[in-house]
Amino acid sequence: MYYTTRGELPPSLEALVSQQGLSTDRIINPATGEFFLYDPAGVMVKRVGARIHVIEASSRNGLRWGLGVVDATPGKPLVTKVVALTDADLGMRP
Repeated sequence: MYYTTRGELPPSLEALVSQQGLSTDRIINPATGEFFLYDPAGVMVKRVGARIHVIEASSRNGLRWGLGVVDATPGKPLVTKVVALTDADLGMRP
């Protein structure tokens, strides 16, 4: 909804929560209780063909879930996908 009405991603998850009337429990991983990390600029991960904007704060078994934007063409719906990422995908050391 945010992208549809504004044509851009929110500057922070807190802005999304406050402007869309969501509760903060929607930005916490229900399995671990950890917050998700958000970067409005994102990190391009060629292996998955998406710019990753949201990731889990810590990895489990060498993987973390991420939410990526595949296509953000102005005037069209935002195309996203959920992907399993390694620390190497994100330029991090394991």
